[in-house]
Amino acid sequence: MNINLKKIFISKKKNGIKFLFMFLFIVLFFFIDQYIKSLSLAYPYKYCFTKWLCFELYKHTKFYFGQFNIENWFSVFFFIDLLLFIILIYIINHIVFTKPNLYNIYIILLFSGIASNFYDKYYYKYVVNYLVLILKGTRISCFNLADIYIVLGVIGLCNLKLKMNSLKFV
Repeated sequence: MNINLKKIFISKKKNGIKFLFMFLFIVLFFFIDQYIKSLSLAYPYKYCFTKWLCFELYKHTKFYFGQFNIENWFSVFFFIDLLLFIILIYIINHIVFTKPNLYNIYIILLFSGIASNFYDKYYYKYVVNYLVLILKGTRISCFNLADIYIVLGVIGLCNLKLKMNSLKFV
């Protein structure tokens, strides 16, 4: 049995560098979102870009689609979120080295969005939303850049999964 140690070392080194770059991009996206959130907290004024999109501070004090109040369920959801965070780290650790680069980009977006909202929940006790969609003078949705990261990451991962499944059957 011939084991090429040089090849194994180079492979591990490439994986380590890949993981380091992924981590740096996650941190970059996290800080971009946190910077914009700090601006919305420092300047809580309404500014409309168009008649349907405004920049306005909105403090989202509910967990999981507004179903549970943070004060009543804080310790329960802390452990649920922590468990989900650990599971995501485990998944990333196993996916990073086996999937193509486009897959990793979607994982970076997903993880940085989750990390940013996770930080808000436990530092501020609410999630800072600053983008407001308005339809006919009524606020229909409030979200932030981290939410956009999460949505793009999930859509991208689902799209890749659908493409991989369609390629298998052709």
